[in-house]
Order: sequence, then C-alpha cells, then structure tokens
Amino acid sequence: MPWCRDRDCQVFLVAPEEKRLCSERKTWGTTNLRLPPLNALRAFECAARTGSFTLAAKELGVSSAAVSQHVRNLEAYLDRKLFLRNNNQLQLTDAGRDLYMNAAASLRDISQFTERLLAPRGPAALVISCDASLADRWLPPLLAKYHAAPVELRIEDRPEEMESQNIDIRLGYGVDGYAGYWTKELFHDRLVPLAAPALATRWQSGEAGLRLIQMDWGPSFSQVPGWSDWMGGAVDNHAILRASTGAQVLRLAEAGAGVALGQLTLAREALSEGRLLRLSENSLPLPAPYFAIVAHARLRASRIQAFLAMLTEQD
Repeated sequence: MPWCRDRDCQVFLVAPEEKRLCSERKTWGTTNLRLPPLNALRAFECAARTGSFTLAAKELGVSSAAVSQHVRNLEAYLDRKLFLRNNNQLQLTDAGRDLYMNAAASLRDISQFTERLLAPRGPAALVISCDASLADRWLPPLLAKYHAAPVELRIEDRPEEMESQNIDIRLGYGVDGYAGYWTKELFHDRLVPLAAPALATRWQSGEAGLRLIQMDWGPSFSQVPGWSDWMGGAVDNHAILRASTGAQVLRLAEAGAGVALGQLTLAREALSEGRLLRLSENSLPLPAPYFAIVAHARLRASRIQAFLAMLTEQD
C-alpha cells in the first residue's frame, strides 16, 4: 500500500484514504498562516467584551497595564486603531468591531474544542478480536451481559500480533501461533446434519439428490471433517455448496438452500427457536476446541478479568 512521503506530514500513512488526507493536511498546516500574537488577541477580545482593561485584567489574572500593552502590540501588528480611549471608557473602532466579531467566534470555537479534548475519558475499551462465526452466533448474548467497560469488537480471521494491535482478548478456533499466551478453552464443537423444517422432512423421507452444505476451512486446515466423512465415502462435489464461515453455513441451511453439516454450538439458538432441526444424534468432533487467548501481561486488567469471569460462568 502507498506510503505518504510528504515531509510536512508527521505520520506515515498507508491506506489510500489516509494518503489523500495527508495531502489535504498540508493545506491545513500553520506554515503559511499569518496570525497575530495570540496572547494579544485574547487580551483584546476580553477587553472588547468587558469594555474595560481593568475587568479584562481581572478575568485574565494579569495587570491592567499588561492588557493595555497587549492591545498596543496588536494595534502595532495590524497597523490599525482598535479602541478609542476616553478617560476610562473604551469604545471599539470600526476595525476593532470587525476584529472582535471574528476573533470572539474563533476563540470560542478553539475553547470548546479544547474542552472536548480535555474532558475526562471513560474507562479503557475492551478490545476483542473474534472469528466471524463466533461474533455472529455465539458472542452477542455474552456481550449483552458485559458492562464493565466499552467494547471494541474486531471481526478477523487471526491477528498476527495481538499486543502490537492492542488486542485484549482473542476468541477463535485453536491456539496455533499463540505459544506463550494464556489460554482458556471455550467449547469443543461438533458437526451434525441440520436443515430447515421443510427440507428436514424431505431428508428424513430418504429423498435423494438434496444439496449438501459445508464449510470450506481453507488451506490452513487439513483434518476438518466434511460430508465425505459423514457419508463414509466420496460425495459428488456438484452436490456440495461451500461457505466460508460456520455462520454462513447455518444461514444457508435456515434459508432452505440445502442440508448443512453445521456446528452444533453455533446452531444452538436456531435449534431452540425451530429455525433448524437436527437430523441425527450422531456427530463428528472438530479437531480442536475454540479458545480465549490473552497476553499474560494483560491478564490483571479489570476489564479483562470481568469478561473472563463471565466466560467461566458459561462453563
């Protein structure tokens, strides 16, 4: 992906959209902006608003002489008379009135933005990296019970480096690639034939030629059972509809697209609600369980402890 090589940009950006923002950021910079002395501008705004150097000095916590000097510096910088001074009375000139209307709005915007930046932050978010199927079928009821911290949920196959990506907990299949991490087994799923009620009746009547659905686990897995294992022999590939996630397998089955060899734990809600029916008491175990994975250095964080305690309650 492209890198931003703009020497005025302090951050290397990699995404195309960020590259565009980097070029725009150059136009936002202050290199070519001509600004008056900002302390002088603030003193002027306060004096114009209060109508008095004395009141402005009290608000700003400085002397009246300091406010007066700031205003003189600003007048010299702009080469404009900003106030008419009659004894202790201050009256804005036309140039002063024009400057005040613009300066007051700008300073107010900067103040409000600064207050938002300095506002107390809430608790740190719990960052969860999760398989798509778990995020779709298994995780939502758990997140509904978790209130210890905000949650940032990332749907991804397998992060290469959890700590550099600020991931608190990884929820996924197997533990390959996570040597040295703390792990907790979540469940060991099993594959069973599942179908929508209308298709289940046809399957149980012995109708031949029904489409079969299974998950394509990809080239990284070689021992995950499929329909050929269930049937005990070769299956016509033209009869198989392959999906990329376990959740997609179940959605296709619910829609009546075929009979699925689906994951029993992920199908629990669909089975309880009658959207799917289990067609056999037999099952095929997956080669590995699903795990929660955490870097040891993060285990003591309260937001992580609260989530892990909830997982333990599910056992």
